[in-house]
Order: sequence, then structure tokens, then C-alpha cells
Amino acid sequence: MRVLAEFALKSPLQGMFIAALSAAIPFMFWLSAALVALVSLRQGAAKGANLLAAALLPSLYWWQQGDPTTLIMVLGAWLLAVYLRASISWPQTLMLATAYMALVSINIQWLTPEVMQALLQNLQTQAVGDWSELGLGASFDVQTALAGIIEGLISAVQLIFLLASLMLARYWQAHLFNPGGFGTEFKALRLKSWQMLTLVLVILLAPSLGASGVFLIPLLSIPLILAGLALVHGVLTIKDMGSTWIVLVYAGIFFVGPPLILLLILAAVIDTWVDFRGRVSK
Repeated sequence: MRVLAEFALKSPLQGMFIAALSAAIPFMFWLSAALVALVSLRQGAAKGANLLAAALLPSLYWWQQGDPTTLIMVLGAWLLAVYLRASISWPQTLMLATAYMALVSINIQWLTPEVMQALLQNLQTQAVGDWSELGLGASFDVQTALAGIIEGLISAVQLIFLLASLMLARYWQAHLFNPGGFGTEFKALRLKSWQMLTLVLVILLAPSLGASGVFLIPLLSIPLILAGLALVHGVLTIKDMGSTWIVLVYAGIFFVGPPLILLLILAAVIDTWVDFRGRVSK
């Protein structure tokens, strides 16, 4: 991967070729987005726009085939990299990334109505057989709410891929020019009070926007989860507890799932005002 990053940075034509090729290959959109972000971070918005333009050609093709993912990724990676280069702030970049994906999700339906209806019917059969048996009242559209959650989960996965591409680009940049810099940045990630309040309030108020408003809940949870992971990495590094604990945390997330994720979110919320890393370091 380092060789590939160096190759892309050597000349605009080489970078454009790799960005376009990786965007054209199925399921390699993340690599194209990471290369666009890398050049934008290192050489500026204009140089990054050259790679973006090259990647847009295959991205538009995939969009015409019904898959807008590549277009969303390369465009979002360029935007976020330019903003991160100017602001040097991961919390602000996370907020921008979430807003970007929320705007995209509002205007794009990830699943066709036929696929969504089949999925909802399958869930209905497995759950209760009839939505009315849930006892939520006639005013609450359970099908619409579940459809919103499904769309929100897909949007959250898209946001994860987008942020992963940006972080990969930042890791490449640090590895080549500032070893260890990305790790230091990530371990210090901590949302500001207004950012945390905005995310939490929107999550809590999302259902009141209507049953379809629940799609925001999974999407807005991603920056909270990342802040929680950054807190864990930071505290374990300060305590010099080794990589074994990091592996155990991620294994726990994989096997335990929602309870541990909720704990991470709660820790991130409290950390905004308590600053656990600052207290541990003292």
C-alpha cells in the first residue's frame, strides 16, 4: 500500500490512472477515494481535483448502472480531505462527513421499492406476523420506521467506508512524511460540547420527525462510536496496556455488538465534558 501511495504522489498522470482504474474495478471504490484524499491532503485541492476528475468517469458509469457508491465516495473523500487539510480538525471533519452523508441519504434511495417491500415482509413474518400486534398505535407507521432504519443502516455503512478511506489517506500521509502522526491525531479525537449536543439531540428527536426520521439514528451514531474508539485507544496508550486490549475491544464489538457499542457511545458523551484522557494522564 505504501508503494501504491508513493506511486500516486509521484506524478499527476500516475495518480489519475490509479484513481480511475480502482474506481472502475467493482468494490475498489475505497481505494480510489483514499488516493483522491491522499493527494488532496498532501498537495492541495487543485491537485486532488485532477484525480477526482479521473475517478468521476468510471463513477458516473457505475451510477448509470444503478450504483452511486463510487461517485459518493470519491466526491466525499475529496471534499473531506480539502476540509481536513484546511481545518486540521478531526471533530469538525466528522461533523461535515455526517452532514454530507445525511444530505446524500435524503436524496438517494439505497434499495428499490420492490427489494425494500420484500425485506419488510420477511421481517414481518419473522417478528410478529402483523405490525398491529406490536401495540405501537395506529399513528405510528412501523413499516415506514423499519424502512427508515434499514436505509439509515446502509447510510451508516457508507459513512464508515468514506471515513475509512479518509483515514487510510491520512495514515499514508503520516507514514510517508510524519510517522506516528495519524495515531496521535486519532487518539486525541474528542468531540466538542456543541458537536456532541447537536448529535445527541438530533438522535433523540429523530423519531418525532416522523417514522421515516429514524434513518438519522444509525447515521449520527457513527461519529459517536468513533469518538468512543478514540477514547479507548487514547486511554490504553496512556496506561501502556499494549495492543492485546485493543484486539479484545474490537473482538468484543464484533461478538457482543449493540451493548458494547452503546457503552462506547455513552463513554464518548461523558468524555466530552469529563476528559478521561486528561485525567488519566495526570
